[in-house]
Amino acid sequence: MHKSVFASLVLLLAHAPIQAEERLALSLKMSPQVAAEVVASEVVEIAESEQPEQPVAEPVAPEELAAAVAPLAVFRMSGYLELGVMQHQLTQNYPNWNGQFVRGFLRSAVDTAWQLEILASSQFGDSGTLLVLGNTYDINENWYTTNSIASSRGGFFLSQLKLDSAINRIWLDGKNLVTSVALGVVQAKDEHRDLSVMLSGAYHFSEPWVLEGGIRFNQSNPGGVASTGKYAALTYGRDQESIVSLRYGFGTEAYQTLGTNVQISNFASDVYTLTWRKWLRPKQGVQLRLEAYKNPNYSRNGVEVSVFQEF
Repeated sequence: MHKSVFASLVLLLAHAPIQAEERLALSLKMSPQVAAEVVASEVVEIAESEQPEQPVAEPVAPEELAAAVAPLAVFRMSGYLELGVMQHQLTQNYPNWNGQFVRGFLRSAVDTAWQLEILASSQFGDSGTLLVLGNTYDINENWYTTNSIASSRGGFFLSQLKLDSAINRIWLDGKNLVTSVALGVVQAKDEHRDLSVMLSGAYHFSEPWVLEGGIRFNQSNPGGVASTGKYAALTYGRDQESIVSLRYGFGTEAYQTLGTNVQISNFASDVYTLTWRKWLRPKQGVQLRLEAYKNPNYSRNGVEVSVFQEF
C-alpha cells in the first residue's frame, strides 16, 4: 500500500456525546412532591378550614420535563488548532524527511465535528503538500460515521486522492466498547490504486485506559497484490491533564515508491508510535510523537513536536 507520513485521520477522535436530555434527567434530584413540601414550610400557617381543597397535581416524569426544556439548552462550538514540525532520519543513504503541519478540529453542532490537516513535507528528495478534510456525524447515541477525503499537490510519495469511510457502533450499558468497519480507496500519482477494508475495535475501561486493535485487508493494482496490516494500541490518561498512547503496527505492504522509477513491493514492515499530549494550561498544551519504522530496505526514526490551542 502506498505510504504517507501520517495515517488518515481517524477519527478519532470523537464518540457519540451524552445527549442534553440525559444530562438534564440525571440532574433532577428533587421530585415535585418534595419541592411542594419545602415551599409549604415557608408559608404562614392558615387554617385548613378556610382553604378550598386543591386538586393534587400528577407527578411529572423526569424524562418528560427534560424533553420539554431541552430546546432551551445552548450549544457552543468548540475545537482546537495545532501547529507542529516533524523530522525523520532514514538509513541506507536515503534523504531525511522533514515537514510542517497545521491540524484543526471543530465541533460545529451537537452531532457534527470536522477535522482538517495541512502537511507540507519533503520525503525521498521530493516535496509536496497534503490536504485532509474529515467529518464525524453522530447518527444517534449508539451509531456514528467518520469520513475523510485527502488530496495533494506535488510529492510523488503523496496520494493523488484518498477516500475513507467508516460506520461505528457503540456497545454495552456503559457505552465503553466501540467497533468500526471502514472502507478505503487510494489513487497514487502513478498507475497504482488500492482498495481496503478495515475492522477495528476500542474498549474504554472504567479507569483511564483504552485498548484498541484492528486489521486491514488491502488489494493493490496493477498486479493484484494483496497485503494485510494489523495494529494494537494502549492509551492512558485524562482529557485536560495528559494522555500517553503506544501503538504497534505490523504486517505486509503491497508497494512503496522510493523515487523516480524506484519501487519496492510485497514486503513486511512494522512501526512503533509513542504519543504524549500534555495540557500546560486549561486550553493550551504540547504534543510529542516518536516513531520507529522498519522494512527490509531501510529503517526510519522520527520525531514530531506540536503546540495546540483549544477554544
